[in-house]
Amino acid sequence: MLWFDEMQRISAAPETAALMRLAREEVDITDLLPQVLTPTLVMHAQDDAAVPFEQGREVASSIPDARFVPLEGQNHILLADEPAGAVFLHELNTFLPTLRPDHGTEGVLTAREAEILECVAAGMTNQAIAEQLFVSVRRSNATWATCTRSSGCVARPAVRRSPLAPPR
Repeated sequence: MLWFDEMQRISAAPETAALMRLAREEVDITDLLPQVLTPTLVMHAQDDAAVPFEQGREVASSIPDARFVPLEGQNHILLADEPAGAVFLHELNTFLPTLRPDHGTEGVLTAREAEILECVAAGMTNQAIAEQLFVSVRRSNATWATCTRSSGCVARPAVRRSPLAPPR
């Protein structure tokens, strides 16, 4: 996870990073969770070193009809070579609606949004998506933002290296 450590180092000065962490710890949206009306999938590593497992379970139990999936492992950010990777992808692919027009998703996503979402689900980086689809990284990001508004999907797999390809 050297890439993640490096990203954190260059993203903010140490003082700013410390203030941001303190601010995140002050936020409590527990009382808002019952108001979530969208289909929700919560996956949490059983031995997560960053966030206690029970907190993931509490989030899922506070959201109406949310589904909770425990994952083996201790990493907060799932790595491609972890055994839980296959479980994660299976659960994600089962949860997300299919993106193919022959399954009745016309009008939900544009063809480009569907392409971007499939790339994201495969764990591709922004740069890789841009190169594969022959667009700029900025265009890829803008389309992803539109896609999340159109589909209601707001989670992006945190896979940057060794992409996990969804089963076909």
